[in-house]
Amino acid sequence: MTCRSSLRSPLRSHIFRGTLLLAALVTGAAGQGAPTAAAPTDAPLVNHVPAGVMFYMGWDGSPAHWPGYKQSTLAAFLKRSALAPFLSRDLPTLLKTAAGTQPMLAGSKGQISGDLAMLARHPWVFYCTPADAAGGPVGAGLIIQAGGDAAKVMAKLRQLSARLPARAQARAGNSGGYCYLFSHATPAMLRAVTGDGALLPADKAFASAMAQLPAADGYAVYADLKKLESAENALAKSHAAAVYWHKVSTVYSLDSYRTFAEGGGLHGKRWLDGAFLAMRQPVVSHGGGVNSLLAKAPANSTSAAVVHFPLPRLYGFTMATAALLGKRAVVKQMLSQVASMTGISLRKDVLASFGAHWLFYTPGQAPNAVLGFVMVNRLKHPTRLANAIVIAAPLALMGINAQLEQHRVKHAAAVMKQMTVGSVTIYYIQSPKSTITPAWALDNGLFYFSLNPSLIRQAIDHPGKPVTASPGFNRAMAQLRLPTQALEAVGYEDQAALLPQGYNMVTQALAMANLYLHPAKPLANPLPPLQQVRPLMQPLASASWVDSAGWHLRQISSFPGAGLLSPVGWGAAPAMVNPATGLLIELGAAGGVAGYTVHVKTEPAAAPVTQSGAAQ
Repeated sequence: MTCRSSLRSPLRSHIFRGTLLLAALVTGAAGQGAPTAAAPTDAPLVNHVPAGVMFYMGWDGSPAHWPGYKQSTLAAFLKRSALAPFLSRDLPTLLKTAAGTQPMLAGSKGQISGDLAMLARHPWVFYCTPADAAGGPVGAGLIIQAGGDAAKVMAKLRQLSARLPARAQARAGNSGGYCYLFSHATPAMLRAVTGDGALLPADKAFASAMAQLPAADGYAVYADLKKLESAENALAKSHAAAVYWHKVSTVYSLDSYRTFAEGGGLHGKRWLDGAFLAMRQPVVSHGGGVNSLLAKAPANSTSAAVVHFPLPRLYGFTMATAALLGKRAVVKQMLSQVASMTGISLRKDVLASFGAHWLFYTPGQAPNAVLGFVMVNRLKHPTRLANAIVIAAPLALMGINAQLEQHRVKHAAAVMKQMTVGSVTIYYIQSPKSTITPAWALDNGLFYFSLNPSLIRQAIDHPGKPVTASPGFNRAMAQLRLPTQALEAVGYEDQAALLPQGYNMVTQALAMANLYLHPAKPLANPLPPLQQVRPLMQPLASASWVDSAGWHLRQISSFPGAGLLSPVGWGAAPAMVNPATGLLIELGAAGGVAGYTVHVKTEPAAAPVTQSGAAQ
């Protein structure tokens, strides 16, 4: 058992995490036997982990034993679904079928679901320790609070230990019902199993990061990003690889990141997640752009998200990346050729024209939630962009028709049309054989884009109340326990309204998997019937902000993985966009300049979304 570190881990997809977490909840809630409840600590089994680890992941055990579980939406969803038998009976069948064409899966049928059920029922923790000062190997530990199931758990751990290579120096044992499997065990790791020695709660960086998360039974993740970066360098297979990684870290200012923490669990009847990314330098909010853009989304919006994506900084980020790849001169030459041919400067006329915040929303009357979106940006230089579009749009039209002609698509030539709304002109490109009609407009400093020109017309005509006046929006935001400062990003989904489309997409994907893996005897849909799921779906909301400590995220949903039943997934947009792209582009655009400080840009006319969730 080894621990391969990576800075990408803390910024993983929340959708992927939701899938795994929901599977663990299902098997844990449906598991047999009486699991031992986790001790009431700030994080699962944290008092059995040595101080100074570089990665920690903990689980609180079967949700059936969490306070308030029986009254939760999660319990109601699992009771109405067939997910538990699907994971215990049908999943092994699918694996057995897949093993016929995938030798790697041979012999694994039943094992995956059985191991998952074992881990879901009991509190456990997995952690990695950094190499010692003498350059020793990275260590790893798995501890399971097995209680009365210690014999069964130990049998599993010994099987796993036997399959590990000799270089892992695996060691399995049991101490007071705490079963463990270590790789490169140290005395500190062995003492920590029984709660002796310096433990993780004494680690100031860990305590500071975890204090930023909402307290809840469920799961917790922590990463010391500086130690992970050092381990990445130590694990590099060559000096050249180590040098290259150092260049990556320098170009993108990755040394600005310090620690990452994430955790979640039941919050009343719903599920609350939180995340925190500590930065080297105090981070000041960009501020102000969120609320004024949210006001452009109508109250009947089934989804709305404002994300911070600093497109004006994309040029610096791109050039830093090109320099890292040794292609800076090539990229500059390409951009210069485009400018000379079109008279458009990508940097000055296009990228620099956009504001840092973007609104995406789906109006309630849109027939398709995925394609029926509207995108809005408050421009910095509207005239520059308007002039650039006048030149670029005909060129784009020529390119589209050239592609259609090359592929010999008959009677499909695209044409540019326009419609007028008051003093505003909406332009769109239409093809007789396409249901997608790209459209755009500029109005009073705002840039609109959609795949349906009628939606832009409705957006410009929008005289009614904004989505911030929607009762569902305000109820969901109020449960996020937000601070009073301006937010960096906000996401909202009326999941009850979006459910039919999302449910159909999921069931169709399951049917395709069924057809491919088990065509002779199709397996039953593990999801509850649509009419049983819909009453359980409450609005999903997320928000992120920055302060002197770093970047923060909160997300509230009906149950973990609920976003998988949404066709758009914009409610989680702040989770995916801000840390992985927004901050990275800001840092990378600086080209390795030390520190990260964002200047405040106030917007007096817009009231912030406060802890109550309503605009004051």
